[in-house]
Amino acid sequence: MKTPAPPVPPPTQASITLAPAKGSKVAGSITIVQGDDDTRLTGTVTGLKKATSYAFGKVDRCFAHKADDDSKRSGGVGYFITIKSDAKGGAAISDASAVIHLDGPQSLVGAIFVVSPSVSGSALACGRVVAP
Repeated sequence: MKTPAPPVPPPTQASITLAPAKGSKVAGSITIVQGDDDTRLTGTVTGLKKATSYAFGKVDRCFAHKADDDSKRSGGVGYFITIKSDAKGGAAISDASAVIHLDGPQSLVGAIFVVSPSVSGSALACGRVVAP
């Protein structure tokens, strides 16, 4: 009789590659690291208007023209932060949260994140959380 394989441990790191929406130059790269007490997001976003505030967060769909399969990770914990671009149109993302995770029923893996002018604005860039 074969011994069952041990369970695969949950991911402790994931990433998001933000791709620009049609007509946008906004792009970015975010790393997500699950710690014992919180989950940290760090990265950069480029192609923004200079010295302007934007929303970065988890949503149900990437872009309005995308197929419905983008909503497969809808629901769960909401997450939005404000980022502010610098004089060159770049923004750093550095945040820690105790309510978002890479494991369990509320896992961010597969979730969609966007950069938009406001929480309810159209996406300027979009990406999905992927774990190695």
